[in-house]
Amino acid sequence: MSSSDKNPNSHNPAEELSADASKLTKNAKSYLKRAAKLGQDVEALKAGHTLEGTATIHSIEDFKELMSDGLTDDHRQCFSGLSSGEAPADDAMIDALADYVYGTKDLSPEAKSHAEKLFPVTVAVTSGESVTIESDQEYGPSGPPKLINAGTLTFDGGSITAVTTSLTISADKLKIVKSGTKSYTVGVLGKQGADGDDCPPSPAYDKPAPRGKDASAPSPGICTGADNGGTGDPGKQGQGGDKGKDGEDGHTNLPASITIRSMDATSPSPFVIYTRSGGGGDGGKGGKGGPGQDGGKGGKGCDSGCEGTDGGDGGKGGNGGNGGNGGPGGNGVSGTQISVTFPRAQQSLLQTITDTAKPGEGGERGASGKAGVGGKGGEGGKHKTNGQHGQSGDHGDHGTPGTSGTKTGAAGNINVSYI
Repeated sequence: MSSSDKNPNSHNPAEELSADASKLTKNAKSYLKRAAKLGQDVEALKAGHTLEGTATIHSIEDFKELMSDGLTDDHRQCFSGLSSGEAPADDAMIDALADYVYGTKDLSPEAKSHAEKLFPVTVAVTSGESVTIESDQEYGPSGPPKLINAGTLTFDGGSITAVTTSLTISADKLKIVKSGTKSYTVGVLGKQGADGDDCPPSPAYDKPAPRGKDASAPSPGICTGADNGGTGDPGKQGQGGDKGKDGEDGHTNLPASITIRSMDATSPSPFVIYTRSGGGGDGGKGGKGGPGQDGGKGGKGCDSGCEGTDGGDGGKGGNGGNGGNGGPGGNGVSGTQISVTFPRAQQSLLQTITDTAKPGEGGERGASGKAGVGGKGGEGGKHKTNGQHGQSGDHGDHGTPGTSGTKTGAAGNINVSYI
């Protein structure tokens, strides 16, 4: 493992860090031992510095040792027992790796091969004799794994939220000075599915339907036997609106391990752990139907000499296009277990809250397209009448609202072991 810390007083070369770990006595504070395993500057930590940086973890075995250090056998058995084994093929391999890190399963040859392709990985690390959270800190969505390694972890008006990001908190002592703006101290959340895109309205026709044929004189100056002007072509129906895009399914929270070895019993507020998986996104709005095409103008009547014929009638306007249906909402997804180790003596100061991930709502229906206007009547010849104006078409039908998602995501189990 290698480390990169933001510490102006760091002076030990990397090759000395493993020696630091071996020099620590059995009575050394746990956070220092963990820091040494991460390759952090132990002497800087002893001097009171808080180290913010990254550590490179080269194998899944090392990842398991560091990110799930405080898990009990009960935690691991429960994690493996909740695995459904019904994940899609693309997710099954990731589930197998998680079951190895947080559960009881061994790596199959296929899973081990997959892990070798993923590692090394970078972990964001905060280590310190005293780590104080004074503001709302959020990691993710889909950020690098986060490890908070503290001698004393103090919440003084702040909170920690991990969104689809693996979280490990390991503290030798916990103290709550005051609550923050959130309803929890630590939140482990999934990510809301993206809303489906709304569809744009369908386009209008750029010109009316073709006009009717003009009548012509059979002989110069004579309209006897000539036809009336032709009727304009009817307009075509407007283009139907497209269906709104589907709302995306939610994304589950990633595993979290929270190990508190002792807690200041004088803390005025409880330590609240909250979890909710990812809810479904809303469906997109259906597109508005396109307007019907205007009817064609009637053709001109014959007009020659002292004679004429009637103008042609205008064509009927096209019906408006139907509105598009709203897109369906996405489904909520079930959450992943959060494993908590907590001192039995301060059991009354621990609160756990779980919440369901709701499915997304269906998208709004698309509006109907306007009716096309009837074509104008053609001009009549001498002493004859103009054609009649064509009838307008009918409005299209509105689309149908999208259906809401059908699945609510159950929260991941918060499994607490007291020590």
